[in-house]
Amino acid sequence: MMKKVQKNAGKLVEAWKLGDGSAIEERLISEGKIAVTATGYELFSQEAKSGSGEKAVSGDYFKIDGAGYPYPNKKEWFLDNHQHIEGDTWEQIPAQLDAWEAEETIPEEVQFLLDHKGLKLNPANPSEYFGATLWGAWLTAAKDAVLVFYSITRENGVIIDADFNFVARSEFEKTYHYCN
Repeated sequence: MMKKVQKNAGKLVEAWKLGDGSAIEERLISEGKIAVTATGYELFSQEAKSGSGEKAVSGDYFKIDGAGYPYPNKKEWFLDNHQHIEGDTWEQIPAQLDAWEAEETIPEEVQFLLDHKGLKLNPANPSEYFGATLWGAWLTAAKDAVLVFYSITRENGVIIDADFNFVARSEFEKTYHYCN
């Protein structure tokens, strides 16, 4: 069974637009956590394990997780889900989302990801239990991470698409809460 989760209300975050040349963007480039490519950017989040980062383009936004790693947000999604406060500070607009944890029975939504979206589960390696190509890069997460669905699209009751990501347990505990 899926759980309902929500980002913490009133959560202020710092975010920057890729390509604006902010000091934080320049620092992360010099540290190798953001790479400039011919087609845009690669951001090396803590889930990026394959030697290539999560793909983004100029104009997308990025945040930095509690461990100091950047991760991208598509411009349209970011602007729809954040309210600008001032400077680099934004308030996240919380919405209830579906989430799944590895110890739960696999629901139809996760089965859809396994069958159609390239999700892999690796019980032999708990530190890289979850795996999928997301943002153009192979990402993995430990078994205690939470698989969060940002959207599930159904047509006549049948799942036809889903947008998801892995959230490391430490980051999940800082930024989300359970609704049920």
